[in-house]
Amino acid sequence: MKNNYKHFPLSIALASFILFMIMPSCSNHHDKSKNQANSSSSADQAETTGDPGLTPGTGNTRLDSQAVITGNNAGNPGTADSTNASYTNSFSLKEKGLFEPQNKAVILFSDSADNGLILFKTKLQVNTDGTPISYHPYDLTGSEKAINTIGNAIAVYKNGSQTNLCLSRDTYSEALDVFKKFRDSDFETIPEGYKIIWKNVLIPEKINGIEKPCIIKTGEYKGYFSSATSLTNGLSGDKGECECNNQVNPLKVPALVLAGGSDNIVRKFGANTGDLLVAYNPENKNIVYAVINDLGPKHNLGEGSVLLNMKLLNITEFPKTRKDTYKLATPGDIVIAILPGSKGYDLQRPYTAENIHERVTKWLSKAGFATENEFIGFIEKNKEELK
Repeated sequence: MKNNYKHFPLSIALASFILFMIMPSCSNHHDKSKNQANSSSSADQAETTGDPGLTPGTGNTRLDSQAVITGNNAGNPGTADSTNASYTNSFSLKEKGLFEPQNKAVILFSDSADNGLILFKTKLQVNTDGTPISYHPYDLTGSEKAINTIGNAIAVYKNGSQTNLCLSRDTYSEALDVFKKFRDSDFETIPEGYKIIWKNVLIPEKINGIEKPCIIKTGEYKGYFSSATSLTNGLSGDKGECECNNQVNPLKVPALVLAGGSDNIVRKFGANTGDLLVAYNPENKNIVYAVINDLGPKHNLGEGSVLLNMKLLNITEFPKTRKDTYKLATPGDIVIAILPGSKGYDLQRPYTAENIHERVTKWLSKAGFATENEFIGFIEKNKEELK
């Protein structure tokens, strides 16, 4: 997914581009849904998570309101002040619903051509899955080598229990000890009385008939686990060791995690993995073009890739430890505008910030938004509905 460099100061855009270019790919996965484990769920991150709201809501409500938002700005898509051509967007509010776990409004807009826009606002936690430096078998807490804790890649249960030990401060150390013993057995024996779920996030390999977490054996990322994203680059060759090149890398691609479960309002409105989106920070006016690259837990509406959050917050230094990563959680709400059904629109793979930006720009132009500023105006006019 791509970040809109036009909206950043030149020095920041140049620095970000240089960082993007020098970030190496891995040396020579599988789609998954992270219903049991995800990169912002462990107790270790509890102090930095966003809204925990659990207020029950009223679900999906159809509105009669059809307030039409139109624009007559002229010019080429993505330019703020051109006056050469005439564009008009005519999106009206179609339905309004509630993301019940966090009591957040979600609005569906549509136009006469049946284009859709899903709008909501939320604080964004941070997703690191898809980069080889996310998890390390000998840095389970992300203190030295990894940028995340293993508790965000696994789920540990006592037999007969449905309580994930990774999610409570009281049992988090127990979960780590169980996984350490699993690691020290060369990933062949799970301690008696426990169950570990790891294949939702860590990419498996089969060794002597036994599936184990794939550990990169050569190159710069030697020793790291390879972690998966639900959306992949669709590579037929050069997938990288442990298929790490085939993942949509959160350090290179601005991306959003879609809340899991088939019954949440965002998915009911048509959002799916691979759809394009726009993320907008009302505080500093930064706007970033992105893609949905992963699935997360049912209870969390907001989780962005490392690069997405960095762009939204004007941060140019990549994280080196778990604590650095957690600092990228957005302090305020970010407005998200998902373009439902856009997964195949002008599809280009592997996914890059550049080709995602190009695709979103084309989509917005086709939908009648002459400039990026016009789309920002649309967001600003409607953000008060997102309470």
